[in-house]
Amino acid sequence: MSIVPVTPDPASGSRCRERGNIAGMETEPAAGGGRTGHPPAGPAADAEERYRRLMEDVPVGLYRSTPDGRIIEANPALCRMLGYPNPEAFHRSSAKAEYVDPDDRSRWKELIHRDGVVLDFETRLRRADGTVMWALDSARAVRDEAGDVVYYQGSMRDITQSKLVQEALLEAEEKYRMLVE
Repeated sequence: MSIVPVTPDPASGSRCRERGNIAGMETEPAAGGGRTGHPPAGPAADAEERYRRLMEDVPVGLYRSTPDGRIIEANPALCRMLGYPNPEAFHRSSAKAEYVDPDDRSRWKELIHRDGVVLDFETRLRRADGTVMWALDSARAVRDEAGDVVYYQGSMRDITQSKLVQEALLEAEEKYRMLVE
């Protein structure tokens, strides 16, 4: 399945869809360079619209990145989670740079290369403003015909509040233990 990039139309400055391949069906840009207010016709356009809505509307971060850390695609939820104003700004960053502990990225890569998938990997990430958050990352490696990893695709959830509650509970338990002893 190919990614259908959204690019600025140089003539009008509006965003338009390029020709692509979604769910194995060839697609063409809509007449007039994108959304016209009328629903696109045909199964390929329907598949493209479903894909676009999934990426834009799902309340968890979705991404694709290369093994060297280049961000290929990110949905608006992930951009908001990491404090970027838009996907284009996030694309200029590197997945490697987001990790607070670079060893986490190395461990993640070891797991995904060994198993092909990583489920519920807890890590600390740095937001665009420098603040730290906790994330739960699940991803899989997408390989080419030769078996080489082309990119990773995954989802990410912000678990910072849960981690803060967990830490507060551990502190309270420790204080209680000290009082009892």
